[in-house]
Amino acid sequence: MEFTDAYKQTGPCCFSPDSRFLAIAVDYRLVIRDIVSLK
Repeated sequence: MEFTDAYKQTGPCCFSPDSRFLAIAVDYRLVIRDIVSLK
């Protein structure tokens, strides 16, 4: 089985209006990830 790495976050996440991107707060930074690759 393959599992993805867990991503650290400090609060709730928010999807973009077209559900292509995910915004996550990590400590004092805002991280935007692509849903398909999570990069």
